[in-house]
Amino acid sequence: MSLRATRGLRLQRQRFVKDLEHVYDKMLTLTYTERSVLSFKKFVLFTGYEVDVDEQELIVSINPKLKHVLNEITADFTKFELKEMTHLKSTYSKNMFRLLKQYKHTGYFKIQIEDFRERLDIPNSYRMTHINQKVLTPIIKELGFIFNNLNINKIKAKKVAKLNG
Repeated sequence: MSLRATRGLRLQRQRFVKDLEHVYDKMLTLTYTERSVLSFKKFVLFTGYEVDVDEQELIVSINPKLKHVLNEITADFTKFELKEMTHLKSTYSKNMFRLLKQYKHTGYFKIQIEDFRERLDIPNSYRMTHINQKVLTPIIKELGFIFNNLNINKIKAKKVAKLNG
């Protein structure tokens, strides 16, 4: 192998390691929340990440308290569904994909805005215009290829007038 080829391979490996490190940094932001009315628990999903390029080995450690969550996810997804999901770019699209797959037999899914915000982890600072632009538009764009005739109908709540007497 020439010196130039060796150097190119070394640079490719360095870039690959840097990309894997970036992926893990993103994985650290993945959290899991369990809620009840007056309490909640939050967990970091992934707790360790080991990369050995020479051995071509990647080891990912998960929070043992959340093993059941990952087992449920893998049980619920077929390889085809996982392939579909890996092509989604938007986190909101990925979360909505999971929700819609649960309702694939009914063909209908209705959710209150507060629950929608929580399940998709939409920041409280987002107004409806932000949700339309940054959440709903990517969902329709990305999931429209997977779910035929995907429509999102927003139902505005009726405002109740207060009477002061």
